[in-house]
Amino acid sequence: MDRLRRQLDQFKTFVDHLFELSRIRYGKLDLVSGKFDLIGLIKEIVGRLSDRGPAIRVYPERPVIEVCWDRVEIDQAITNLVSHAVKYGEQKPVSIIAEVQDHLSVVRVKDQGIGLSPQDLERVFNRFEQGTAAASNGGLGFGLWITRAIVEAHRGSIVAKSEPGRGSVFTMIIQLQPT
Repeated sequence: MDRLRRQLDQFKTFVDHLFELSRIRYGKLDLVSGKFDLIGLIKEIVGRLSDRGPAIRVYPERPVIEVCWDRVEIDQAITNLVSHAVKYGEQKPVSIIAEVQDHLSVVRVKDQGIGLSPQDLERVFNRFEQGTAAASNGGLGFGLWITRAIVEAHRGSIVAKSEPGRGSVFTMIIQLQPT
């Protein structure tokens, strides 16, 4: 039953990515902004992914960070980052840190896994691209490209830092309120 559930989750993720890919490619990524609690959303995502392996920790645990973004799209972006961390994190704990800095929301997803080489780091946000070590783990190379498109549609930015064998940190930075 667990195996069937995992396969169904993988298929759903694949279909979601194809749908998102089409919307981005044809410029149809229309954002519907609304206020919500970012920490609450992150905890929902962790709840959905908690059966996939390693512990996923959210910091801070209690405070509310109210944002005004497209909740569905941000859910997809953060889910992609956390799924990526779980997939390549070598079953080690994953951390999600959310904080506010100068009217900006900063969300970091950190794993302790295989990491990325400098060459892979340059291209990992491109469509159909994966890190060299990640290519054998499956996937089509859509997730981080879609995540970048969603973050940029919110007038934000995303960066990655990584070192082979030491893990990766993906950081999303978006204004709390739209401009």
